[in-house]
Amino acid sequence: MPFYHVQRNGVTGFKVGKTYAFTMEQNFFARDLFGIEVIVPVAATEGMPIDFLLRDYFDPTGFNHYRNIRSKALTPDEKGLLKSALSVLNHQAMLLRELIFEQVRSVSFPDKPSRLRGIWLIPHEEQLLAQWCATAPHGQFRAFEVEAVGRFHHGASKWLKPECISAKQLRENAHRYWSESVDVLTQPAEILCVGEIKVLREIRMAGSKTTVWTKLKNLF
Repeated sequence: MPFYHVQRNGVTGFKVGKTYAFTMEQNFFARDLFGIEVIVPVAATEGMPIDFLLRDYFDPTGFNHYRNIRSKALTPDEKGLLKSALSVLNHQAMLLRELIFEQVRSVSFPDKPSRLRGIWLIPHEEQLLAQWCATAPHGQFRAFEVEAVGRFHHGASKWLKPECISAKQLRENAHRYWSESVDVLTQPAEILCVGEIKVLREIRMAGSKTTVWTKLKNLF
């Protein structure tokens, strides 16, 4: 059955005509998620670790409450501090979400394909492909038409957001993600497959000044 697959980081080892198995090894997403080393940078002028400097921006008497940041414009170091803190927070939140989703799947839905080993697919619909490509950071992606066989799961994207919530809420979302049905053609959703895919062709984008949708329409 034909699908589309998008690598939004623009990096992949796929070759047209080849067949790839997504069964036991970690997929691209999991390798990145678990392989990234979270580095805490050092501010250029103060020479102090970022976690130490962050204390100046949080109320020590409460949890997660900002102090009143002084009204003057933020320095480059302060901007870098907050940007790095956000990056670390997002990474750790996503890591926690995936660990909980996998735990719930393995215990309560063992026949479902793992998010850490499967491959994400898109229905063979041009508009849905365009929507996925439009989410690629800085427009960096590679799109493929593939055939897939194996075990599939259709999951609603709404249960993946927000990431920064309690572990209890994450477990509830995970149960709904794995148990509830969703129409992938009309609702924001993803298709997860554990099995084999054959790469039929790569969809190459021509030019850089037209919209993603216009460029995709020119290919069909």
